[in-house]
Amino acid sequence: MKTVIVCFTTRNRGLPHLERLERSNPGKEIMVMYGRDAKPGLDLYRAWSNSDMLIRDWWLETGQTMEFDRAVMLEWDVVCDADVDGVFPAEADLVAKEVVYPGQPWTWWRYRWKLSSRFRKVRCGIIPLAVIAVSRRCLEAVFSDSEVLKLYEKYIFSELRFPTAARACGFEPTPCPALEHVFWDKTDGDGSLPGIWHPVKSPVPAVS
Repeated sequence: MKTVIVCFTTRNRGLPHLERLERSNPGKEIMVMYGRDAKPGLDLYRAWSNSDMLIRDWWLETGQTMEFDRAVMLEWDVVCDADVDGVFPAEADLVAKEVVYPGQPWTWWRYRWKLSSRFRKVRCGIIPLAVIAVSRRCLEAVFSDSEVLKLYEKYIFSELRFPTAARACGFEPTPCPALEHVFWDKTDGDGSLPGIWHPVKSPVPAVS
């Protein structure tokens, strides 16, 4: 299996943990996708809440021309001190730490009214979008679907839109308990130990 790693950031944020990622994944192609630096306030909120648009943009601009089996996608504030091939199950098409379904409490269900009936009936969420693995065939199916592309013309929370689109195209999200140090809002350490950690905003030294 050929894995590529895609890091999402902005010019101002950079990639404070890139050296550790490279050291832990020798030989893997690591790509950087830059989003725009949003202004504080509503613009920043919209950029954050629609961050899966960068996945779409990367696929349409670059990914679809590449040869790979899956892409591991990391946001800029992820510390990765592990070989990603040993973390994500190889047989899964979409992997995240946690998957949520209707009936489970989740604040972002409030965006469900923006989904058409096709997507609403298969809606699901992943938590967080900051650390995921996606197969090439999943990306290809999702972003060649005209109805999915219409979803990306709206403001819909990213952790609802992308997994729902994948599920509507026949790809069931898979939870990954190995991402035990990945959270959407806080971290249970400083990222200095081996593993995958999120969010860690500043560079930290690795423990040798």
